[in-house]
Amino acid sequence: MTHADRQPKPHGTPQPRHRRVGPGWGAMLWRGFRKQCPACGQGGLFHHWFSISERCPRCGLKFERIEGHWIGAIGMNTIITFGFLLIALVAALVVFIDTDVPRWWIASGGIGLAIVVPPFIDPFTRTFWTAIDIGMRPLEAHEVDWNVVAPGWAGNTAGQSGLPSDGSSTTTEPPPKKGPDS
Repeated sequence: MTHADRQPKPHGTPQPRHRRVGPGWGAMLWRGFRKQCPACGQGGLFHHWFSISERCPRCGLKFERIEGHWIGAIGMNTIITFGFLLIALVAALVVFIDTDVPRWWIASGGIGLAIVVPPFIDPFTRTFWTAIDIGMRPLEAHEVDWNVVAPGWAGNTAGQSGLPSDGSSTTTEPPPKKGPDS
C-alpha cells in the first residue's frame, strides 16, 4: 500500500463553493493583526507567547486548517523581518556614512535586529496568516459555529447553519406582522 492509497479521496463530484458569510476581509485582517480569531474576534488565543490554542474557544475554528498551515506564517515572519532589517541597515548607513563608527557595529545591530524581531512578531503573523488563509479559502460549513461567526444570518438559529452550498441565496421569511386586522 502506497502513501497515496492511504490519503483521503476527494469527493466524486465537484463540491460547490460556499458563499462567503461572516466577517469581511478588512475585519478578518484587523482581527488577525490584533492576535484575535479572524472568524469571531475572540482574544486570548495564546497560552504563552509562542503557544496558540488548537481551536478558538468561542467559535471552534481550528487554526491549523491544513497540514503545513504555519509555513505561510513563517514566510510572512521572514519577509517582515527582512523588511525591518533592510530599513534599519539603510538608515544606519545613511546616518553613519561619514562618521568613524565601525561598520561591525552596524552589522552587529543588524544581527541583533534579525534575532529579536522574529520571536516578537510570531504571534501576530500566526493570526494574521490565518486571516489571509480564510480570505483565500473561505470557511466551510463544518469549520466553525456559524451562530457565533454570523449570528442571525439566514436563519442561524437552533444549530441550523442556513448556509447555501451553491451560489444561491437562502433567506428566511420574516414572521407575518400582527396588526389591527389579526
